[in-house]
Amino acid sequence: MIGLLALLGLKTQAQITVSSLTELMPYLDDNNVEVKLKPGTYTITAKDIHNGDFSSATVVKNHANVLFLFSGKNSVYDFSGVTINVKTEVLSAFTSKNTELYEIQITGNKNVLKNLTIVDDGSVHDAPTRRATNIVMDGSENRIEGFHITTRGSYPYGYGEAFGKGGKSVINHRKHSSFLVRGYKNHAKNDTIIHRSYGHALFMQAADWPIIEGCYIEGVMRSTDDMWTEKGTGSDADKVDFNTVFGYKLPKGYMMCLGEEGIT
Repeated sequence: MIGLLALLGLKTQAQITVSSLTELMPYLDDNNVEVKLKPGTYTITAKDIHNGDFSSATVVKNHANVLFLFSGKNSVYDFSGVTINVKTEVLSAFTSKNTELYEIQITGNKNVLKNLTIVDDGSVHDAPTRRATNIVMDGSENRIEGFHITTRGSYPYGYGEAFGKGGKSVINHRKHSSFLVRGYKNHAKNDTIIHRSYGHALFMQAADWPIIEGCYIEGVMRSTDDMWTEKGTGSDADKVDFNTVFGYKLPKGYMMCLGEEGIT
C-alpha cells in the first residue's frame, strides 16, 4: 500500500500544470518532471525584460541572453494549445550588447519539448543588437517536437546574401536564425519553421548524430529586379550603390532566397 501511494505521489508530481510564464520558470531546471503550460497566448515585451520578469534572461557563459533555459534532465514540457509571442522589440532589449539572444535553449539531457507555437511578433526589420536564434539545442538526446516557429527581425532583410553574411560584408549584418541543433543525438521532429529573416533556418553546428525528421521550412524569394526598384530611395542597397559582396553590381534577372538556406 505504501509503495502504491508512493507511485501515485510520483505521478501527481510529474503532471504539473502552470498557468503563466512566471509559474513555468522554476521548473526549467528540474529533473524528472512533466509540466504543462495552460493553453493560451502569452506575450513577452521589452518592458518585461527591463523589469527583470524573466529571471533566466541572463548571460550564459558570457555568450547569450536566454529567455527560457531548460537545463534539467528526463523532463517533459507540453505546450499544446500555447502560443508565445515574442515582440521583436525584445531582440534589442538587453543591456548586454556584445551577446546574442536565444529565445529557447536546452542544455540538459533527455528532455522533450512539444507543441509550442512561438512567434516573433513585429517588423521583419526589427533586428537584434548582435545576433539572435529562436531555438538552440545543446545537451544530449533531447527532442523538440511539433513546434511551429515564425522568425522575424534581422538586418538587412530583403537581399539574401547579396551584400554579405558576416566577415567580409558590404553591409554589416545582424542575423536572426531559427533553429540550431548542436550536442549529441538531439532530435527535431515534425517542426515547422516560417522563416522571415536573414539567417539560417534549420542548421547544425558541432552536432553529433543529429536527427531531423518530418520538418517543414518555408522561406521567401525575391527577384533582383525588384531590389533594383529601391534605386534612389535611400534604402540599404541604394546606399551602397547596389555593389555586392561578390565584387560587382547586383545583376538583374535573378531570384534570391531572403534567408541563408533551408537545412544545413
